[in-house]
Amino acid sequence: MLSQYRAVLSKPGALVFSSAAWVGRLWLSMTNLGILLLITATTHRYGIAGAVSATYAVTGALGQPYLGRLTDRFGQARVLLPLVAVHAAGVISLLLLANGHAPHWTLFAAALPTGLCCPPLGSQVRTRWAHLLGSGRQLDTAYALESVLDELLFVLGPALVTVLSTQINPATGLLTALAFTVAGTVTFALQRHTEPKSTNQAAVGAQPLTVPAIRVVALTYIMVGVLFGTTDVTMVGFATQHGGRGYTGVLLGIFAAGSALGGLAYGSRRWKLPPERRFTIAVGSLAFFSVGVALAPNLATMPFVGALEGMSVAPAIISSSLMIEKYCPPDRRNEGFSYIGSSLGIGFALGSAIAGRVIDQHSTHVGFAIGTCAMVVAFLVALRGRRAYPKSTLTGPVHDDLLPLTVAAEG
Repeated sequence: MLSQYRAVLSKPGALVFSSAAWVGRLWLSMTNLGILLLITATTHRYGIAGAVSATYAVTGALGQPYLGRLTDRFGQARVLLPLVAVHAAGVISLLLLANGHAPHWTLFAAALPTGLCCPPLGSQVRTRWAHLLGSGRQLDTAYALESVLDELLFVLGPALVTVLSTQINPATGLLTALAFTVAGTVTFALQRHTEPKSTNQAAVGAQPLTVPAIRVVALTYIMVGVLFGTTDVTMVGFATQHGGRGYTGVLLGIFAAGSALGGLAYGSRRWKLPPERRFTIAVGSLAFFSVGVALAPNLATMPFVGALEGMSVAPAIISSSLMIEKYCPPDRRNEGFSYIGSSLGIGFALGSAIAGRVIDQHSTHVGFAIGTCAMVVAFLVALRGRRAYPKSTLTGPVHDDLLPLTVAAEG
């Protein structure tokens, strides 16, 4: 298993840009929580904190495709460096305003550019891997590696920002997240020898969302985001209800660990199935195991069903990345990859809002069931979406403006 990952990381510049991208996207798991902890500590109002956090998250999710489009045209470094400067200014402004007890509307004003200018390193690192490796088995492994790293940051990030914000100072967690963001983003941007070349011209390929296969991925991942949002919120209520609120982080960490194991196993295998079929199977598996989470009767059962559900997450994300690489015109890949994260972000915000209301009025089982229903919808979308794929998924052109592409699993 490890030899497959060693082979892709031994490519010139791969270890540096992959590591830098991981450090730079720690904001994914730290900044939102850091904003919540900061504003609740300074205003003592959870409603304001949640609304500012949601403004930051939704703005970031909606802005990612536009940032991807800019990146495709002007290049990764030329977009990342100004973005991270504005993002840093937004975070510092938010800290100063919150600590200065400024009017609440100013917090929202600072959250808008902070979210909009979050560096889109998740999509950019996958675009860089596709540029470096091309289609083939090694690309499967590279995307599996990035998926595992994503899970690792969601295990470490929340714990780190919580300790820093609660044990040292409410601003410390957010400042630490910013330091990681700046250091990782600048290091990644400076790796110019592995950066895909830009044309400095508007892309001529089809817009990603006009491609039926990419629409299937985007719609599916809104529902996957709903699952993630409902799970995070409902798990707090579930653990509290069963007398173990302190175990919430452990339970969510087990989900992430299960996903990491699933990603490691996925990336080490030689797959014969094309990514379209793997995508449908992985989404169906995620829907199936989410039923077990919704029915879990106690804290002792939850780790087992949670790990099983988690093991389906990474394969779904990896196969969707392969589909973007396959169907998206090469001059729009940064934009194409951004729709995975953007859809997840929109769905996550929606799921979090729904779960909070449902738990207050009903029970945690109903909260988890909302996520399961969303995954059933996702599976139906993935099944119906098979009509969007060419009859032969093994060879032949996907677009008139693309060279013939082969399935990554053939490798």
